[in-house]
Amino acid sequence: MTNPGFAEDIVPARLLAHLDKTDKTTWNNTSAEARNLLSSFVITNNIRVAFLAFAAGIAFMLGSVYVLAFNGVYIGAVAGLSHVHGLSLALWSFVSPHGYIELTAIFIAGGAGLKMGYALIAPGLFTRKRALTEAAKTAVRLLGGCIALFLIAGVIEGFISPSELPPSVKIGIGAMTGVVLFQYLFRAGVTQNSR
Repeated sequence: MTNPGFAEDIVPARLLAHLDKTDKTTWNNTSAEARNLLSSFVITNNIRVAFLAFAAGIAFMLGSVYVLAFNGVYIGAVAGLSHVHGLSLALWSFVSPHGYIELTAIFIAGGAGLKMGYALIAPGLFTRKRALTEAAKTAVRLLGGCIALFLIAGVIEGFISPSELPPSVKIGIGAMTGVVLFQYLFRAGVTQNSR
């Protein structure tokens, strides 16, 4: 990491304190009793971020681009600081089980917002209102799919990600969820395009 100061400006003080006091092997020491609460909090927060990425797209795509870019920079800052503190394995073994699903869903929600913003910028042969209405039909379906993905990711993040499973198992679970998710999305796209 070439500029830890920049990352420290982005990452909340609470997370910086966590990086300093963690035991270098476990990213999140959530007790088994608190995992229900963690899971519901994570699901709610992810849906909030997705709605923000989606709704912000109506501002001629700029809002969605900002939300997606900021989240990318934030994740990069956390990853960089984790590396500096010797916590890369702890971070990625925590993020991997749910991260493929969660991050993909956030980007799909952002893409749905971009679709609506693009309809306003380039409505084609339609009026802007009609183009937005048509784009919204697809965008809302995409957002609904994201909510289902967030439910799955939230359960994984609440129960598997903070578990005592070995890092290799958690990373393997993440790889498996990624393969299954992308295989599903690819097949859904092929099915949709063949209609």
